[in-house]
Amino acid sequence: MALAIALAVPAGAQAAGNAYVTSDSVSGGLQSFDYGSAGLLAPMSPPSTAAPAATRAATVTPDGRTLYATGLGDQAAVYSLSAAGVPTGRGSVPTGSGPWGIVVSPDGHSLYVADSGDPETISQYDIAGDGSPTPKDPPRVPLSGTGSRYLAVNPDGRSLYIAHGATGGMSQFDIDGAGRLSPKTPASVPGPPLSVGFALTPDGRNLYLPVAADHVIYQYDVGSDGALTPKVPPTVPANDDQILVVSADGRSAYGTGSGAWVDQYDVGSGGVLVAKNPAFAVAPERMAGWMAVTPDARSLFVTGGPSGADPTRTYQFDIAANGTLAQKTPASVVSGGASRGLAVRPMQSALATFAAAPLPAGGATQFDATDSRDPNAGTISRYDWDFGDGSTAPDAGPTPAHVYGAAGNYTATLRVRGTGGCNDTVTNGFAVLCNGAPATRARTVAVAAPAGGGGGGGGSGVPAPVRAAFTVVSRKADRKGKVTLTLRPTVPGKFAATATGKRGRKRVTYGKGKATARTASQIKLTIRPGKAGRALRKRSRSLKLSIKVVFTPASNTTPTTSTSVTVRGG
Repeated sequence: MALAIALAVPAGAQAAGNAYVTSDSVSGGLQSFDYGSAGLLAPMSPPSTAAPAATRAATVTPDGRTLYATGLGDQAAVYSLSAAGVPTGRGSVPTGSGPWGIVVSPDGHSLYVADSGDPETISQYDIAGDGSPTPKDPPRVPLSGTGSRYLAVNPDGRSLYIAHGATGGMSQFDIDGAGRLSPKTPASVPGPPLSVGFALTPDGRNLYLPVAADHVIYQYDVGSDGALTPKVPPTVPANDDQILVVSADGRSAYGTGSGAWVDQYDVGSGGVLVAKNPAFAVAPERMAGWMAVTPDARSLFVTGGPSGADPTRTYQFDIAANGTLAQKTPASVVSGGASRGLAVRPMQSALATFAAAPLPAGGATQFDATDSRDPNAGTISRYDWDFGDGSTAPDAGPTPAHVYGAAGNYTATLRVRGTGGCNDTVTNGFAVLCNGAPATRARTVAVAAPAGGGGGGGGSGVPAPVRAAFTVVSRKADRKGKVTLTLRPTVPGKFAATATGKRGRKRVTYGKGKATARTASQIKLTIRPGKAGRALRKRSRSLKLSIKVVFTPASNTTPTTSTSVTVRGG
């Protein structure tokens, strides 16, 4: 039995993605961009797509397949996104009066639109599997405040908030299991007027509301029921911030208004904002649009805005490991007239898939998940197996073997994690940044009775002998080059392993190791680099090894031939 197991090394490069900028001009429009490993925006082909007049805001479903945009005409346009992110118009759905902000729930089942006309309402929709929205019952929920432009959904999907820029304060709603809104108690929290865009941290515990006229950011705790209460202190100093966004890792917040800077904050203890050092990053010119962070927390984009120094541009910043900003080169790109709204396409979780080659009960059923993949420029780093008979194999690699003791149908389940960085759902209220729905796959494994009858035993009632096999539970390499394999045999026996690596076109021995399993339980086998192995490590920062493991069962068990497993890793 030969198994191929991949050892993944986390990628240092930033994952590629897509971003979309709306044009709040008479003709409207949607500008589409790719961004690559450096986080630099580059126009797609085609670079623009027709959109409603005065296109104000856009959002993308968590699965990255559908985009919605609001504009004049009391409508929300619907677009399908290709695998490469190119939008194709699919028509529109009616909204309330004067649609502005738009957001999708973290589970991707509901769409909400802030209607800022007369009367001011929130339109609510169900989202079908193909992304088509249909009005809920009721289709709209009334608002008590005015100047209601932007709204956000708590990351837990159970609460929605909307700020009232004219009358001040925020309305807060519960979201039921069908995605329908109902006012919380109290239905609103007091606050100042002239607020625009606010944000939540990805853990859903903190909400920040900037008010440019007061030169502060109001900060709130979010209770377990989603209700807002002012923090202590209730405000932190700011410049004329009107828009705020929180990074995907939840450690940093950024604010901007109508100046040539971006304020930058650490999210400190208790969610209180603390100015970074320096407290702001310089922008090339005055900006007055929207902001978005990339899912990998390495880039920030800011649109120029209709009242900015150059409304036709979108500005781009690098985010350092400590969350501080620096202008990219180039510092901005052309993004169409009156660039206002901005949406970034979410990253997707790893994709789990596997095949099984079942043997009769008592034999080793072979599993193969080598076709699982991480779409975010990463590799699969962990495979967790549940064989459906009460046995599990955490971090057992893509090709374990498992012995079922009796005939029957078993539901085997695989869950994978990738190095691309999207293993959990991450949202900052306005947008889902990472659609980390559990990357699992389940399938039925039909195990037959062994020859001679019985559900795992022969016709004489004597249990069938257990076939010798083993599973690679985990494999790790430390910085000193030591490789440790965790092995689980089905019977006692001895393991011998030889690791080899390439030097040019020639394969040389890296090191060897042995281990004895006195019972059918997990053991560890260690391989240390020999002289040739140490020389290989000096030649390369990242070394891929091929490890052959030979298992010889103990003489007092069922005879079998030697079994080998191949492990590739760095």
